[in-house]
Amino acid sequence: MSDIQLPDYKVRTSRKARCARLSVSPAGQVEIVVPVGFNCSLVPEFLEKHRQWLEGTLADIQDRRYQHQGDNDSLPTTIRFLPFGETWTVSCVVSDANRVTGRQSSLLVKAVDEVAMIKLLRSWLTRNAKNRLGSMLHSVSEEIGLPFRRVSIRAQKTRWGSCSSRCDINLNRALMFLPPDIVRYVLIHELCHTVHLNHSRAYWSLVKNFYPNYRDVDRALRYGWCYVPQWALPK
Repeated sequence: MSDIQLPDYKVRTSRKARCARLSVSPAGQVEIVVPVGFNCSLVPEFLEKHRQWLEGTLADIQDRRYQHQGDNDSLPTTIRFLPFGETWTVSCVVSDANRVTGRQSSLLVKAVDEVAMIKLLRSWLTRNAKNRLGSMLHSVSEEIGLPFRRVSIRAQKTRWGSCSSRCDINLNRALMFLPPDIVRYVLIHELCHTVHLNHSRAYWSLVKNFYPNYRDVDRALRYGWCYVPQWALPK
């Protein structure tokens, strides 16, 4: 790769694949899906064949992320939760203490190294998402009259949310970084699945009833990962 350094990539074997194909997730994660019996020594040649497309795709993702996050260092100095208008100032200190303490929008992270610090930050993010996103989901549920059974928080790579047949809703903790209008749309999207567990015409009609311009927000959601800082991306 001449202009952009190729990130780590994953090779996945699929019984449904008829030929090798390349994909890049909205978070910039590269995956090569190959059929059973594929000679994996041909992967470098395959990547070179698609070099121009891959560089262009990664550059587009990088540019969009820079617009929202600047230099985006591994360890954050600030954390912004856009749905709630919150900004946390972050201080990271090398220590054996291994804990995160927060007070008055200031966060102190103590751990032995950067890897441990990021792990602590992710756990802290999940706990906050459980409280904040959970409360927001309850509020929207009462507002539009669509109840659910329970909510859980996950660190998913592709889905922003999901709803089970038992009306259990899963939300991605990365929603904490997205603009409030997009988050509201995701919540409404999943709550409407408590009525229609599909994407039928009736389902989208229900979504439109609660969010008339849902198409515009749904398109914006395609670039939602550009708001998520590097340290918070799912692994």
